[in-house]
Amino acid sequence: MAGHVDIVKNDWLAGMRYPLASIAIDDQGEVSVDAQFPDRWHDLVEHVRNSEDRLQALSELHLRLSGSHVFATELRDGVASDQRPVYLQGEQASGSASAVPAGR
Repeated sequence: MAGHVDIVKNDWLAGMRYPLASIAIDDQGEVSVDAQFPDRWHDLVEHVRNSEDRLQALSELHLRLSGSHVFATELRDGVASDQRPVYLQGEQASGSASAVPAGR
């Protein structure tokens, strides 16, 4: 079963969430990371790769990385995710055309 976990940064002052990375497992059990700076996530990716049950390790990343500013989502189906910023307040801030309202 394929699945992925997104690593997200909360910018509380700006009221936005920014996707930093997506760590995924494909149907063959291969682990990959999609990020601008993949080396930053090396330890998390290696933790999943070195686990006896990779899907279980991936599904538990949200317990290992659960800070107020950077966190991992719970396991989601599929290997791709919408990598756009999301507004925490549900409204678009001025001058930021790339963000989408929360809940979409």
